[in-house]
Amino acid sequence: MSLIDDFKTRFPDWDTTQVDTYVPILEPVWPSYYGRKYDDNKEAVLNLVAHLIVMETSSGSAMAKNVESKSVGSVSVSYSAATQTGGELYDFFRATKYGVRFLRLTASHYGGKAV
Repeated sequence: MSLIDDFKTRFPDWDTTQVDTYVPILEPVWPSYYGRKYDDNKEAVLNLVAHLIVMETSSGSAMAKNVESKSVGSVSVSYSAATQTGGELYDFFRATKYGVRFLRLTASHYGGKAV
C-alpha cells in the first residue's frame, strides 16, 4: 500500500480532506526527520507524518510549547522551558501524542537507553 492509504488505515478517524492535502506534501519531507526505510518502520513513519500534519495545521507560526499554568484574573500563562535532555527537537516531538509515540518507537534506533 502507499503511504496515504496506510495513513488512512492507521488513523481512520482523521479528516480525509486534511489527509489528502497534507500527506502528499509531507511524503518527500519525512525522511529529513527520520532516515529509515518506510517499509521497515511503517508505524514510526505514520506517527511522524501525523505529528507533522498536526504541527502544519496548528494556528500560528510559533513552536508549540506545553502550558505549565494558566490564570484568569489578570490573564497569565506559563510555558514549560525546553528540556535539557534532547533539546528543542525532542520538545518539538513532545508537542503531540503522535510525536511522543514516534520518539518511543524510534528510541532503540539511537543507541542505549538510560537505566
